[in-house]
Amino acid sequence: MTWSPSPNGSGFFGGGRTVLRGGFGIFYGPGQTEDQIQPIESDRVSSTFSSNPIFPNGPALAFPLDSNAAVAFFNNPANVNTRAYQPRAYSPDYKIPEKVYQYTFSLQQELFSGTVLTAAYVGSQGRNLFLRSIANKILPGQTSVANTASALPSGFGVVNVTDANGRVIAVRTVREFSVISGLNALNPYAEVDYKTSGGDDSYNALQMTLARRLTSGLTLNSQYTFSRSFGNTAGSNEARTAAVPDNFEADRGYNNFDVRHTFNFSALYKLPFGKGTGHEFGDIGNALLGGWEIGGIVNARSGLPIEVGITRPDVVIQCAAATCPATINGVVTTVPNGFVAQLPGTINANSPLPVGFVGVVNTPGGGASRNVRRPNIVPGVDPYLNNDRSLINPAAFAIPLPGQFGDLARNALRGPNFKQFDLVFNKRFPITETTNLEFRTEIFNIFNNANFALPSTTLNNALPTITSAGVVGTTNLQPGSGFTQSQAGGTFGLLRQTVERTVGLGTNRQIQFALRLNF
Repeated sequence: MTWSPSPNGSGFFGGGRTVLRGGFGIFYGPGQTEDQIQPIESDRVSSTFSSNPIFPNGPALAFPLDSNAAVAFFNNPANVNTRAYQPRAYSPDYKIPEKVYQYTFSLQQELFSGTVLTAAYVGSQGRNLFLRSIANKILPGQTSVANTASALPSGFGVVNVTDANGRVIAVRTVREFSVISGLNALNPYAEVDYKTSGGDDSYNALQMTLARRLTSGLTLNSQYTFSRSFGNTAGSNEARTAAVPDNFEADRGYNNFDVRHTFNFSALYKLPFGKGTGHEFGDIGNALLGGWEIGGIVNARSGLPIEVGITRPDVVIQCAAATCPATINGVVTTVPNGFVAQLPGTINANSPLPVGFVGVVNTPGGGASRNVRRPNIVPGVDPYLNNDRSLINPAAFAIPLPGQFGDLARNALRGPNFKQFDLVFNKRFPITETTNLEFRTEIFNIFNNANFALPSTTLNNALPTITSAGVVGTTNLQPGSGFTQSQAGGTFGLLRQTVERTVGLGTNRQIQFALRLNF
């Protein structure tokens, strides 16, 4: 819709110098195209055998399979872990397509001859957007059972199997779809990729444009945008997995493409020298000084959102006694109740957990395969370092307690700002009235400003390691304590590369020459 006051009117808004525009639209998208075929793929069962369990005298893989023998084999719990499924789960309320409502209103006003100001509000509302989580979650809670028991107790995500001395000789992880066989938890499925819809986001922006048409050899164009993109998902563009399973509201925050301030300015000026201008210098002078154009482009924006993540194992061990034995830096000592360490890779009767330690659920529901968990924020510590080498301060982040999620919001931090100034010189050599030779010099990032890309922002799993003798590894980091740089990872928060390494936007200073024949 476009409307302009009467061109016969007078005053600031009269004389045909004002235009009002408005618009509204509803747009549909397919979401993730692969969603239309994955339900078929998820029904596929793949199995790999080192020998032929169904045909003892046959080759490693024999076709056609005896269906009765195959069913009997796969229904045997002892063989369940040989199955390699690629399952995906879909909500019965999954809706396709995604839907976006877009609307805009603008006022365009001619200020004076050749110069126009435009102010616009642009907004959108995304609905029915793509969401992703996990199914086959680890059950909540943990317990212990003696190795003389006949079966694992039901309803617990972690079960510690203990010997006669109370030491843990096995840690069983039980998921929603686990098969319990005696004191073993068989897991034919890993985490199941769970997809649904119902996400939402919003975009609101003030857009300002000031433009000057070519007048007296000068052309100007400038734009400024103040905007905000916020929601619990950006739809299939991000396709992120929820940081908290089944709680998509925990992901409500800034979208990856949220940029608060954006400014662009360009100008091109034809120097008033040469034939046909107010300043002529003869044939030689006009040839040297005429036909020159000079222009500049300024690009600037505020930083992009940064998501700080942390590598958290699904299960850890924790001191459940008043104190537990430990050897730290060669000194035999004890650690207090609640001390957390990584789950050892080997636990058995010959290598049990240290006395007092038990396995516990670390990340409720699990989710290690997606690695999208977020840390806790340490109160009172500035998350920014803002020096010439490091942007993010690892000491501002801590490991959440076992059984808890981090309290840092999605995309809560901002990356470095961007700014660049380009310059262009253009000289035209006339050959005929309709033909000229153009020599062009372009200088990108003339001030050689370093525009850095987003740094690495994934914190290491820095929990200490521990052996059956109670020996603690090189780190003693505990939940609630801020990371050091070495614990966080050598590249965490460091500004290590620029936005781009090609000619153009984001480059270091580069000069480009071009020669062109126009006819």
